[in-house]
Amino acid sequence: MPGSIPDSQGATLSFNGVFLGYVQNVTPSFSAGTVHDMTGKRSPVLGTGSNARIRKQVSCTSVEPGALSCKFWGSPPLTIDQVGQTGTLSFVGGGSSMSMQAFLAELQSEHAVGQPAQWSATFSFTGF
Repeated sequence: MPGSIPDSQGATLSFNGVFLGYVQNVTPSFSAGTVHDMTGKRSPVLGTGSNARIRKQVSCTSVEPGALSCKFWGSPPLTIDQVGQTGTLSFVGGGSSMSMQAFLAELQSEHAVGQPAQWSATFSFTGF
């Protein structure tokens, strides 16, 4: 790998202290939650005549706790019965690590002849 770009080879994922598998990729996502229209009577007017419009003003009043989607190799000790379970999600590798409270929001598996099992999961952070 060139320069200071971290390599994710050997990265691991665990949920409630149980090793889930070797990570192929991880995609964290965070977004604004609630956006409110704050447009008032004194908002700037753009254009004139039939092209006149008010510049809308918005404000973010909350931020979603986020989620982590991942693909990993192996036979994790997760079952469909654990979807919705809350616990500590830990990721270590690629020069970084994180540990947050999350719940298992989605679990999928892919099995191909001659290939190791591949799993994908989405964990939603609880915000606590």
